[in-house]
Amino acid sequence: FTGTTFSEDLTLYAKWVSNANQIVSVMSFNIKTELLKGNRVDRVVATITENAPDILCLQEADSSWMSSLKSKLSGAGYTFLSGSQGRDGGGSGEHTAIFYRADKVTPIASSTKWLSHTPDTAGSVYSYTENGTTYKANYPRILTYAVMKRNSDGAIFAVVNTHLDNNGSNSHDVAEKIREVEVDFLMKQIKGITDSRGNIPVIVTGDFNVIPNNRSAYNAMTQVYGYYDSSRITKQGEPKTTFTDMQDENSGTILDYIFVSPNLRSVVETYTVCAAKRNGEWVSDHNAIIAKIAIPKVN
Repeated sequence: FTGTTFSEDLTLYAKWVSNANQIVSVMSFNIKTELLKGNRVDRVVATITENAPDILCLQEADSSWMSSLKSKLSGAGYTFLSGSQGRDGGGSGEHTAIFYRADKVTPIASSTKWLSHTPDTAGSVYSYTENGTTYKANYPRILTYAVMKRNSDGAIFAVVNTHLDNNGSNSHDVAEKIREVEVDFLMKQIKGITDSRGNIPVIVTGDFNVIPNNRSAYNAMTQVYGYYDSSRITKQGEPKTTFTDMQDENSGTILDYIFVSPNLRSVVETYTVCAAKRNGEWVSDHNAIIAKIAIPKVN
């Protein structure tokens, strides 16, 4: 005890309690927007259901994917987060979709915001002017968030899913600046979520289109805003390739992350990168990643 004085004898009892009931598993998965070819939808669904995350965060889930996945995943016990929008507004464009196991967690607030100066304007694109030239992101970029309540004990935490801009038609330096600002927009939205709810834990998932360490968006997350890359602090697991571009499953780079707020630094129990292929066939150009996190209940 600190800041408290007791004038009488006091007996304290210590008890070991397992944190097993605190574990929340989160999957981040860029499923690759393209025409739904062959059985790839089934391979994506099999990767999800085999690992059975409590919360599923998808990127590049366009309207065709969303229609298919809503049907297939509902049969596996998943509910689509209501209020989520595609990047073109409503159900149009790619979603940073969140699905969840209703038997595990309950959303108490959620929304989609645009990573631009007008976060509530559907389809808005970030741009900036430098030396008389205007540069802009290749696409509207969004985040989807959910404030979740864990059903077992009422613990409150936030999950934020995003997909930052790619290089596209921009030079690498311009694209880096855009991604860095998109992280600033992302964190401004997170501040709005947490300011009204106290120091709740936050998990940020997504395809950041940036490799670790000496790149601006990654450094912004880890050095400027103090979030931790779960693959670097996990008790079990290690960083591995997450983007193969469907070329070589044994080589590639890391573009996908599950970041955690400082109050989750010591409770990332496992980190896993899922296989790139099922039965010899590609699942996606990105590998799904999973973190199991013992989220504490914050009073």
